[in-house]
Amino acid sequence: MQVASPILVVVLGLPGTGKTTFARALADRLGAVHLNTDMLRTELGLRGQYDEASKARIYEELLQRCRAELVLGKTVILDGTFYRQAFRDRLAGLAREGETEVEWIEICAHPETVRQRISQDRPYSEADFAVYRKIREVYEPLQIRRLQLFSDRQTGQAMLSQAMKYLRL
Repeated sequence: MQVASPILVVVLGLPGTGKTTFARALADRLGAVHLNTDMLRTELGLRGQYDEASKARIYEELLQRCRAELVLGKTVILDGTFYRQAFRDRLAGLAREGETEVEWIEICAHPETVRQRISQDRPYSEADFAVYRKIREVYEPLQIRRLQLFSDRQTGQAMLSQAMKYLRL
């Protein structure tokens, strides 16, 4: 399915909640570009580097790539924790700059589900349960309209269906 006019969809939430699985499926459904912070970290050779400078480099690259795709008229699905409001504000600004609609989808799961998921090998994410807890402590709640999906309560198909309705597609 091609979207009539490009939109920016930000899929965010804590590590291990199922963001990437969902974001990939949504990107596939919409024929959209999928950009993921963990994959970008690997591509830039920054695995294991979580200092502020490394995070800033990843986010700057993410913004540049997102902007380039939106300029080409493509719908973009961004996928990451995006736990700080300051970066969310930058994403909203990027959408305004390109006169593009931005939609927010927050993926959630019970901590025990996350513990089980994180204990399994995941190709890009390095987050373990200690990282999950650390980010949960500093996660700045969203104060904006968003769709909240619970990956441990719904099937992937049900989540996609809800997202399509939310995105009015």
